Amino acid sequence: MRTLVTILLSTTLVASAARGNLHQVPNPQGALAGKTVILSPGHGFQLVNGVWVWQRPLLHDIREGIHTNEILMEAARHLASAGARVELCRERSYQTAEVIVDNASAGYSETGTWTASAFDAARYQADYRVAPVSAQETATAVFTPTLPVAGHYPVYVWFTQGANRAGDALYRVHHAGGVSEVRLSQKGMGNHWAFLGE
Repeated sequence: MRTLVTILLSTTLVASAARGNLHQVPNPQGALAGKTVILSPGHGFQLVNGVWVWQRPLLHDIREGIHTNEILMEAARHLASAGARVELCRERSYQTAEVIVDNASAGYSETGTWTASAFDAARYQADYRVAPVSAQETATAVFTPTLPVAGHYPVYVWFTQGANRAGDALYRVHHAGGVSEVRLSQKGMGNHWAFLGE
């Protein structure tokens, strides 16, 4: 099946001198192409009597809740380089600013034929937009965030999964280094924030 919709995530990501202009998308030619790897870094914070505290104490000057996440963030980059789609149970970026653009937001626009739907309870917010399946690119949705500061931003997408969804939905992320294309099957692994790259 071909692309259901093309979604353009127009974002300006400014390179830092240390990291360069890196957009972590799975390598389609890698040995792990087509595979999904789910990683959990373990412990972190917990809410105790209205205060966020670490779940584990310092041990030999190592904070498990920090260092295991840092290790898995690096492992995720290597797995993506080998072709895997990597799902992490915690945020994978050091970026503290968060911007969400939904289909009801000012930064949203579309071309082609779209309809609103609120059928799937796993949707994000009140409703979502649906375009008919087509062998050719006939509909696009553009989500343009207003970023508060220059820097690297993780880019995620929320879609409702289903058997009638595209098996190879195309997402284009515009950034300072160019355009990165990511294909995801919307038949599964949806109903949450799916990572497209940083």
